[in-house]
Amino acid sequence: MVPGAEMSLGWHLVVIVAGIVSIAILSTAELPLRNAHDRLRERFILGVPWGSAVVVGILFFVYLFVQHGWWHYNRPVIVAYTAVSMFDPTGWLFAGLAHTSPGHLRGNVTTTLVFAPIVEYAWGHYQQRDRYPWEPRWMHRPVVRAVVIFPAAVVSVAIAAALFSWGPVIGFSVAAFALIGAALVHYPIIALGALVARSTVRVVWRTVSDPVVVSETAVRTVRPEWYGTAVQGHLVGLLLGAIIGIGLLRYHGRSVSPARVFLGSLFAGFFLSVWAVWWVLGPEEFVLFRALGVAIVLAIAAVIALAVGVNRPSVPWRQPLGPATGAFGALILVVIGMGAIGVGLNFAVVDNPEQEPALEVEDYKILYGTDVPDGMINVIQLEAFGLTTDVRTSGVIVVSEERNVWRQMVSSTELETRGNARFTVGGLGWSESVTVDRTGWTPVGNDTVYQVQLRTTDSTVLAHQSEQKTAIPVLEQHELGIAIEDEQFVIVVQSGDVTQTFPMLEEGENVTAGQLTIVRENDTIIASTDGSSVPIADKETYR
Repeated sequence: MVPGAEMSLGWHLVVIVAGIVSIAILSTAELPLRNAHDRLRERFILGVPWGSAVVVGILFFVYLFVQHGWWHYNRPVIVAYTAVSMFDPTGWLFAGLAHTSPGHLRGNVTTTLVFAPIVEYAWGHYQQRDRYPWEPRWMHRPVVRAVVIFPAAVVSVAIAAALFSWGPVIGFSVAAFALIGAALVHYPIIALGALVARSTVRVVWRTVSDPVVVSETAVRTVRPEWYGTAVQGHLVGLLLGAIIGIGLLRYHGRSVSPARVFLGSLFAGFFLSVWAVWWVLGPEEFVLFRALGVAIVLAIAAVIALAVGVNRPSVPWRQPLGPATGAFGALILVVIGMGAIGVGLNFAVVDNPEQEPALEVEDYKILYGTDVPDGMINVIQLEAFGLTTDVRTSGVIVVSEERNVWRQMVSSTELETRGNARFTVGGLGWSESVTVDRTGWTPVGNDTVYQVQLRTTDSTVLAHQSEQKTAIPVLEQHELGIAIEDEQFVIVVQSGDVTQTFPMLEEGENVTAGQLTIVRENDTIIASTDGSSVPIADKETYR
């Protein structure tokens, strides 16, 4: 036990006291805190970014109650709230607000907490009606601007991002990147500082959640750090945010230094891994196009900087023609083009495998596939530059014809390493926990003979069982191996044309097959004769 690990409350008090002392010290220093608060009150009701708080509240509500995170905090419902098809409105309506895990939620919430107030400050709760007389009266009410218009705009971006996404998307990341993009074109230097502040907020959050962490060395399946980065979504979010931010600049008649915007966009692009352009080569093989990604970051930084370099007229939509207007139009065209591709992909119909057996939960079928086409990537057939969408995969798969959904929940490699997994399926108003168990025996010198079982509280299905494998050692002209018969592991002994099978032995049990004695010692099957013995198979172990 780590000293103090059992005193979680005590460690929380340590953090609280340290925070109070730090604030007290700051209050005695000559810092412009009062001036900063006055400036916040000029833009915010009571100096509080209420719209940002509403957005964060929506994210927690969706995770805890729509995704059933309140009941399955570490395993929320994912499949039903992933944007995969225009034919599944539940998916694309909630995908931009849903998350896959507490860590995923924490990452996007901390980004929102840091960047949303910056964008909300640029928007402002107070507006001069005499400057924009064409706007409806209700748009000038501070409460409406704070808790209705701003949150509605952010949520709309999240929904639109899911609707026009490339392939399966879940998470607030696109909207979060849009907030970053809008902040960059308004306050580029502050936005860069906010990236550092975001890391600080995440550390504080983790400290409050787990003040003391005990860890140990372990062997795990580790994919590249850039695998899974939603580059297309992040890029679209950043560009969309820049477009919205430039629109706000013109709306308020403000100007920003293009050089600062370029540096801010450049550093943010690298810091946020927008350069991580990758693709799948196989079940556990990926390729990273780092040079292409760096070129993209350089290009978008230059175009965004060029787009803000324009004198702001008093009427937002009357813009002089020139490089800035052209760059702004280019940003819009890129976002529209990428969105159009997403619409086409989301109208594609997923090819649901008819493989049996499958565990059925409402409209879902859960099965174990080996070397099957990846339904998330193989929606359309494309081959170019040595890459292809004809990717095959193995693992636990969830499909739903009603939702037009195909998703790999657990890869075969992960299951082989861990031995078991749990996830949750469901929809609006319901959820069901699914448990996956793998057991196996490995003949010496050969592949593992294993079976995969899927179960819920009401039913159990043997989803997969592999074929017989024979151990390399041959003892007294007897070949020994492991097979599965009637859902049970058996020991197979073959000598010439004679084949014998024995139920898997319990610890200390033994059987005789001709001249051989077969015994189980711990988790090893050993065959012996005339004083010599050799191991035949070992029970599969997991980490």
